[in-house]
Amino acid sequence: MVRSNEWGIDLIAILNCCGHILFRQRSDMDNQPHNPLHGATLQHIVECLADHYGWAELGHLIPIRCFTHDPSVASSLKFLRRTPWARAKVEALYVETWWRSRGGQA
Repeated sequence: MVRSNEWGIDLIAILNCCGHILFRQRSDMDNQPHNPLHGATLQHIVECLADHYGWAELGHLIPIRCFTHDPSVASSLKFLRRTPWARAKVEALYVETWWRSRGGQA
C-alpha cells in the first residue's frame, strides 16, 4: 500500500513482526530493497524476538548473559551495541525468524 503524507511524500506500508503497520518513505525502501534489516532498529529486533520466543528460549538459542540472567531490553541493547559478534547473531536470528518465514518479503 502506498499513500502520501501531508507534504506529498510517498510512503510504503510495511507490516512488521509484531503486526503493526509501519510507513517508510518510498525513496528509503528503493535504496536497499533486498536488505531485510533495513528500517529495523536494534530495539525493535530485540523486542520482537523477546515477544516471539520469550527470554528463556532466546537465551537458549543465543546463549549470552543479557538474555539468560535478569534479561531486559535495556541491558540487551547496551550489550549488543558494544559487542558486534553478539549483535550479528541476534540480527541473523531475526532475519531467519521473520524475513525468511514470510517468503523473503521485507
